[in-house]
Amino acid sequence: MTNDTGQPVYYDGEMQNPIEFNIYRGEEQFEATSENGTNEIRLMYNETAISGLPSVDVVLTDVQMHTAITVEVISFGEENMNFGETYNYTIAVYLKVNDSSTGDDSDANCTLEQYLYTVDSLDYDIEENQTPWNDSVFIRKGNTLCFFPNAIMNKFLSDSPSDLYISVRHQRTHGSLSNDVEDTETDELEKFTPMRYGISFFTSRCYYRSSLDTSWHYEGCEVGENSTRDTTQCFCYRLAPAEEASETRDYASRRRKRSVNVLPEQTKNLVTIGGGFSVPMNSIDLSDSAFTKLSENPVVFVFMTCCLCGYVVIIVWARKEDQRDVSRAGVTPMCDNDPRHRYKYEITIFTGVRRESGTTAHVSFILNGEKSETGIRVVKDKKRPILQRSNIDSFLMTVPKDLGTLVHLRIWHDNSGESPKWFLSRVSVKDIQSNRTYYFMLDKWLAVEEDDGQIERIIPTAGHSELTSFGHLFHSRTRRNLSDSHLWVSVLMRPPKSNFTRCQRTTCCLSLLFCTMMANILFYGVDVTEGKTSVSFTFGPFSFSIAQLVVGIISSLMVFPINMIIVQLFRLSRPRNRTIRCSKNRHVEKPTCRPQSVSTISSSSSMKELKAQKGIFESSIGQGQENRNTNIKPVKEGEIGMSKIDIQVNSKTETTKGKRKSLPLPWWCQIIAWVLSWMTIGTAFWLTIEVAGKFGPEKATEWVTTMTISLIQDIFISQPIKVLLLATFYSLVIKSPDKEDDDLPRVKLEADEEWLHENENNADLSDPSKLEEFNKKRQMDVACALPPDRDEIEDQRKLRFKEIKMHGIIKEITAYIIFLCLLMVVAFGNIGREEYGLRSSMVDTFIKASYNGKMQFTKISSRDYFWNYTINVFIPSLHAGVQYNGAKDPNSASEYLIADRISLMPTSARLRQLRVQRDICTVPSPMDTVIDRCRTEYNPGSEESRHFKENWTLINQTHHKNAVGLEKVWRYKTWFELGSLPYWGKYTVYGGGGYVAELGHKVDDAWKIAEYLQSTKWVDQLTRAVFFEFSVFNPPSNLYGVAYMIAEFLPSGGAVAYYNFQPVLIDRYSSVNSFLIIMCEVCFGLFILWFLVKEFMVFKKNKNVYFKNVSNLLEFTILSLCLTAFVVFIYRYFVIKKLQSEREENIRGFMNFQFFGQLDQLYYYIIGIVLFISTIKFLKLLRFNRKMLLLANTIGSCYKELLNFFFMFLIIFASYGACGYMLFGTRLYAYSTIVGTFESLFSTLLGKFDFEAMKQTNRILGPLFFFSFILMIVFILMNVFLTIVNEAFARTRAENEQMQNSLEIVDFMIERFKLWTGFSEKRVRKPKKKHTYVEGIDPMQEVCDTMNQKFIMMLDRMNEFIRNEKYESEKSERKRSERHIYVS
Repeated sequence: MTNDTGQPVYYDGEMQNPIEFNIYRGEEQFEATSENGTNEIRLMYNETAISGLPSVDVVLTDVQMHTAITVEVISFGEENMNFGETYNYTIAVYLKVNDSSTGDDSDANCTLEQYLYTVDSLDYDIEENQTPWNDSVFIRKGNTLCFFPNAIMNKFLSDSPSDLYISVRHQRTHGSLSNDVEDTETDELEKFTPMRYGISFFTSRCYYRSSLDTSWHYEGCEVGENSTRDTTQCFCYRLAPAEEASETRDYASRRRKRSVNVLPEQTKNLVTIGGGFSVPMNSIDLSDSAFTKLSENPVVFVFMTCCLCGYVVIIVWARKEDQRDVSRAGVTPMCDNDPRHRYKYEITIFTGVRRESGTTAHVSFILNGEKSETGIRVVKDKKRPILQRSNIDSFLMTVPKDLGTLVHLRIWHDNSGESPKWFLSRVSVKDIQSNRTYYFMLDKWLAVEEDDGQIERIIPTAGHSELTSFGHLFHSRTRRNLSDSHLWVSVLMRPPKSNFTRCQRTTCCLSLLFCTMMANILFYGVDVTEGKTSVSFTFGPFSFSIAQLVVGIISSLMVFPINMIIVQLFRLSRPRNRTIRCSKNRHVEKPTCRPQSVSTISSSSSMKELKAQKGIFESSIGQGQENRNTNIKPVKEGEIGMSKIDIQVNSKTETTKGKRKSLPLPWWCQIIAWVLSWMTIGTAFWLTIEVAGKFGPEKATEWVTTMTISLIQDIFISQPIKVLLLATFYSLVIKSPDKEDDDLPRVKLEADEEWLHENENNADLSDPSKLEEFNKKRQMDVACALPPDRDEIEDQRKLRFKEIKMHGIIKEITAYIIFLCLLMVVAFGNIGREEYGLRSSMVDTFIKASYNGKMQFTKISSRDYFWNYTINVFIPSLHAGVQYNGAKDPNSASEYLIADRISLMPTSARLRQLRVQRDICTVPSPMDTVIDRCRTEYNPGSEESRHFKENWTLINQTHHKNAVGLEKVWRYKTWFELGSLPYWGKYTVYGGGGYVAELGHKVDDAWKIAEYLQSTKWVDQLTRAVFFEFSVFNPPSNLYGVAYMIAEFLPSGGAVAYYNFQPVLIDRYSSVNSFLIIMCEVCFGLFILWFLVKEFMVFKKNKNVYFKNVSNLLEFTILSLCLTAFVVFIYRYFVIKKLQSEREENIRGFMNFQFFGQLDQLYYYIIGIVLFISTIKFLKLLRFNRKMLLLANTIGSCYKELLNFFFMFLIIFASYGACGYMLFGTRLYAYSTIVGTFESLFSTLLGKFDFEAMKQTNRILGPLFFFSFILMIVFILMNVFLTIVNEAFARTRAENEQMQNSLEIVDFMIERFKLWTGFSEKRVRKPKKKHTYVEGIDPMQEVCDTMNQKFIMMLDRMNEFIRNEKYESEKSERKRSERHIYVS
């Protein structure tokens, strides 16, 4: 700080005369409060209350020490102010900390004197002096500002932020002044009337900091009373703390010569002066801990405690899953491995991630190589579930010799179990001896009901192009990144072979969450620019400032490094290596499981170790190939055994080929990670609670909401997008074949552990009986695992389709019943008999004149009757008047009650007139001498929309003044200004605009306005409709009643009354069943979303054929109406919010509930149509019932004949309707309109008619018309209709064979139901064909060889038969040649 000559200014402790500073505050430094959420000067309107009653307070939250308050109160007078009078107000402003004030108990107060003089609007056109409630125009004098300096505020403010309640009360004295507005007062205190006022406020603080101390100080500075919103006036007696001032004085006393331009760095003590509200970070006060005030603001504490409780629940589940992962991670030796076989392959099967991808069937395969094949091998594991959804199952297979380069894999299953279908992603086969891996890519279903219906596949070996294809890489990388790299998702999808356990991942998630919450709350709502303008950068739609960048960097430094260290310590640390050998008789106290590697043996010394331990897995701890893990489980004492597989030693693989990278960190680093994580969690928890203690409950709730939304967005949106982008980059750019990683190191068995699988070894097979048993068992497994027969597959496919159809029908019926129940709850949940009661009460009050007057609304037939009803019935019925005993209401409660003394008037009432233009039509020439002008009927083209003066005198439409007071009743307002929609009366549809006369809140005012309107002929011959617009509120039922009362004036003279009262429920969730209704509405919305996705898939499959199905059209109609109802429901909600805000700003003014009522009515109309169609559609679900199917087929077979019949019926019916309208239209009310004529004729068909009235109208044509109509329609056309239906029914019954296929599923469902309940014998399966299979020989080849042998034998026998026949024939010939011939 320098003076006007540019020289530095020095201070010397306390100054006698303060230094005055005027500090300008920019818009970014204005503080937004809960009451005034913007930086604009905006008044909040309210009314004062009588002394002794609670007042409506304005609350200023989070007020700190050293704060000055400036309150502005502007009086807007009261209701029904008289012109030419002065209103003197004494206004008292009370301030109290953390509680509402009644006046006497306030902490600080201020008194203002204001004078209002009402003037004529023609003399003063002062727009800004008009009140927000009425049209009075006045001149205001007096003081409007109350200043509370920080010295006074510090007496009752504490160090922690407080809430400041501001209340206003007043007294009024009446005086008579001349037009020059003299300040004359009288001592006469009139009866209390609420004063309307507007209030606004702002806060100011003065603080400073010096270069020797970076903290801000307030001591010695006061805020001046001339502070405004733009400028803070500060008076400072001291510009440094006391200790710093003493140092400055010592230095100044030793200084002999002043430097003008430069001061030594060690002696500089410059001062920074600040005004406004800016702190670099939310601070905490250790002397006033938030943990001691949890009852005041428990929101954040409860939220974080719930997070800890959720962590405890998840950690228990994660621990159990970690134990299960141990058994999932290892390599399973195949059950049909022969201990005499020495060549080993590791087979890994990847099951897909689609829904129901896992299988319960038994899988078998044949692996073919260039040198040999494996024969049928069975995939089975009795110790653990395999081939489940998203599983990666590894198996160890032994064969007699090397298969050579693998060519293809033939794999199938037997289609057994509850869910036999299987989605196979791929299979990898690793030759352990050569460390070469082969891949077989499929990504198809093996299921009779999916794809091509095959359960057997032949998969060739995948080449490099397939392994580097985008689809394969993207799928594999996305799966790995989600299951391992995504910290939150990996808790659920953690790879079983990963060393990073679920418990550790869950702890890291909690640490990351709490650190993020701590970093967020430290900067929440803080301007880190310290009140200075921050530079911002814009890149297209994105914009950020230096302040935001600084906050982001600091937050990242607080969150990222420590959590990255914790994650890496967990991930890279080796588990603790147990060196205890497995002992057969060791006592087991706490059984655990450890995985074990599978490897080959590299030396003869290892062979001895193998024989000593009697198993392959115990000897495989040394060097070898890539790590694969078998499974172990805890066992009880005395049950410990060994794996019994012998593996031939391959001395060629003793090198370090395929050696796996070991984890670099020792096991005790996990302990460090656990300690760091819990230290981080505890510190973040403490800091977050301490900082949140400075917030108020509203701000804390807002922060928790923001934090929750941010967390959900990060887990479900940001992180998955990052995973997808990384997978896409890897698949498109890197294109490296994906390999599965194993994190589990090689460890030894503990004393309480055993191998999960037991197998035979060479020693066991040396026994001939065991060898024979082993061979029989293997032959049985192979015989049961033969490839399926085509006929069997076809039978299974048909059976499976029936089961799928049965399950689909059951699901469809169940889901539709639930949907229908939810729809009924949504439709009927907020409808009861209270609606009828409110409507009946309004009819009795305003239509039947049960409380005031004798003129009923339906008896209005002229303008005189209209004014009689308005003045004597309508206006008195809007107010309760005197009490039951005849006494007046001292508290003016009757102003709010209507005549029934139960319902309230939430707003004032008004009259809205629609009229037609003058001389818009012409009088025909014969009558122009009698009638001087023509008056047309109402339509949008003839509606009057100009402005008038009294008695409908036209004024200048361009230069007219804004109407005030009663002048407004002659000014036209559009439907948009009034918020009204067109409404259908009895004769026509009327627009939403018109001329409006508001009746006010008091009955005397309403009578005056009505008498004024009557005397000035507001309703004349050009009036076509007058709407009585008002609403009532019934507290017992929480219902609003919206009135639609119309007096329609016809061009021909006279008037007709039409009314409709609509009960509406604004607060839908205030009843006892509100929670149930909310849940049903949410479930109903989810059902709609599900149906929408389902129908979209059906449309995508059928495309244009979709709309040719009647059922699809019904579904489309239901979904369209439901979506429309949803839009109306949401829009209805925003209309309610708008009405509530209007109510707060204009407490006693008119509020139009008609638009909301029409929206509510439209919503229930749509829901009713949806309910009707949905109930009718339920008949479709009964289509498998024989009688219902017969009915549907009957209508379907004759719909063309019915269409032709209805066309003929409409022609004849329309001809009778036209004739009846011409014959009886002028005499009978039922036939006075064409629509009424058709309604009467339909009533005649149902037996409701008035024959005598028709006969009196015309004694000849009346009976002739009636009898001919009955003869033609009832006797002829109805019989034709029945004949068409009977013939179609007979044809349908004759086609029973066609219906049999549709009803076959019903029989199947009944059979299955009986089987499930035990009422039927168990289904006997068809015996499978028996096959004999010899390893190495194809069964089909064996059959061909047998047929060839049989064919050769048949040929041999045929040749032998021919030779025998030839021999016999030759022998007979020889006998004939040896006969003797005798001649006589």
